[in-house]
Amino acid sequence: MNQQILDINGKERTIMRARVVKHKRLDAVLGEVFVRYIEVLIVGKEKKWIEWYPFKEFMEQNPGCKIDD
Repeated sequence: MNQQILDINGKERTIMRARVVKHKRLDAVLGEVFVRYIEVLIVGKEKKWIEWYPFKEFMEQNPGCKIDD
């Protein structure tokens, strides 16, 4: 199911899927913490590719986007 989103730069993109991924990062004060990102599969004119966006910024720009479990 294709959806339309705005990427971080404000460009409209067609995506096939979006899902939440967590990456472990080392914080000097807190130690290991998990940071959430949105992974999207973008459908371009000639190819498909994956991009990752910070969770908060993506959800602010695309509040109605369906996120896969």
